Amino acid sequence: MTATALYARCNAFARHQLRRHVSLVDDCAAAGAAGLGLAVALRRHDPSRASLASFAFTQVRGQVTQAVRRARRYRQHHTELPDEPHQASGPSVETRLAVRQGLSCLPERLRATVVLRHVEGMTVSEVATRLGRSRATVHRDLRAATERLRRSLG
Repeated sequence: MTATALYARCNAFARHQLRRHVSLVDDCAAAGAAGLGLAVALRRHDPSRASLASFAFTQVRGQVTQAVRRARRYRQHHTELPDEPHQASGPSVETRLAVRQGLSCLPERLRATVVLRHVEGMTVSEVATRLGRSRATVHRDLRAATERLRRSLG
C-alpha cells in the first residue's frame, strides 16, 4: 500500500471515529489526527511486530482520542459565564483568589507543571515534552503541587 493510499484510509478512519463528536471536532482536526498518527506510526513502526497499516490505525485512534479530549478541555475552560452572578457555577471568587495565592507560593518547577496541565489543558505527555521531563516526573510534580495546595488552602 502506498503512503498516499494509507493516508487516505487513515483520514477516512479518523473521520469515522470523530463522527460522534461532530460538535467538538471538525474535519480539519480529523485530517490533523490522521496525519500526525501516520507520522508517528512511520517513525515508530517495527515491522517484526505488526503491519504498518494496523499500527498506523492504532496511532490514529490515539490521536483522535487526544483531539477530542483537548476539545472538551477547551470547551470547559472557554464557556461564557452566565449574566447573573448567582447562576455562575464553579469555584467562588474567594476560592479562585486562594488558589492563585497558593500557586504563587509554589516553586517555579511545580507551578509550571500545574499551569500547563490544568490551566492550559495539556495532557501529561504534552507537559512532559514541553518541560523536557519524563511523564513519571510530571505525575510526581503534580502530586506534590496538589498536596502543597491542599495544605496551604486548609
